[in-house]
Amino acid sequence: MVPEPLPQPTIEPGDDTRSPCQLQPDKLDARAAGDINKAKADEHLQVKAISAPLLRGDWYASDHRTPSWVKGAPKVIADREDVKVPAGEFMQFADWDTSAQVGHVVVHFTAEDVDTVYAAASTDPAIAIVQARKRAYHGSKAALVMHDVMHANTSLSLRPASRFGLGEDFAGSPIQIADVALPLSAFTGPPGGKTLPIVASTFRKTLASLDGETLRAQVHSLAYEASPQRIWQAFLGRKHVIFTSWVKEAAYEVDFGVGEPVWMESVMDDLDGIVVLCEGAPLPGVAELSDQEKKWWRYGVDLGVHLETKALAELIADVSFLLLRE
Repeated sequence: MVPEPLPQPTIEPGDDTRSPCQLQPDKLDARAAGDINKAKADEHLQVKAISAPLLRGDWYASDHRTPSWVKGAPKVIADREDVKVPAGEFMQFADWDTSAQVGHVVVHFTAEDVDTVYAAASTDPAIAIVQARKRAYHGSKAALVMHDVMHANTSLSLRPASRFGLGEDFAGSPIQIADVALPLSAFTGPPGGKTLPIVASTFRKTLASLDGETLRAQVHSLAYEASPQRIWQAFLGRKHVIFTSWVKEAAYEVDFGVGEPVWMESVMDDLDGIVVLCEGAPLPGVAELSDQEKKWWRYGVDLGVHLETKALAELIADVSFLLLRE
């Protein structure tokens, strides 16, 4: 049976279908601290950038723990005198088993669930995820110990005026990835318990420290990197989570040619440690509110979690995570 073709969108004469967004690299350059047209970088700004809570994993640097499929610097880069190896930390491949099976689950939390967590100071599920990994690896050579530092690599938009001011019309994905770091000992209580405010406070302090001045220094430093794509601000594996949110995008109001979406999900590779937060689908019967009364989570949230399968099973079995209550 041949499926019927999808209906095509109708564009009326005079409709402006062009995106108002534009790629404006000069706008990014203009926000860099100092003078990036000088021959050498400002050492003070480089120190400020390096001291910011951002990971600096060097993709070109390798040691005995680096997999064979990770290649070093291309010859055209390696031959340059201004290229330093390493330019950052070695990638932590010892903590990431790239051969492990990884599963994926989407957990829906109602608006009431989010309100409960919000009242406890955070909407981040890091506690339950870290605990699930701890139980999954208990007794193995890869067991986590209390002094191990866990990293929540959290995407931070550079569009808001309060942070960096690129504006909503800046095309692409202008982000920095903050490194929210905490020892495993901070994740000792259940989600919603006494440790949650501590974790939430660390998130807030870390994100607040990446203010406009610090981010402008970071852009200055990157302008002088001979190969900036080598610097990774995030990682995966047992001690890392890459967390991003796709909220406040009005995705459910977009007509892709077949009407507004019924349900949407982020499409990500199954890699150990990816967490994506999306708005829940509009629900019938939910009263319409004024713009001032609307909360972006009024239809709940969908949390997509990609974890090593044993850790994922531990997470799903964790009732306190699913309920986000003690």
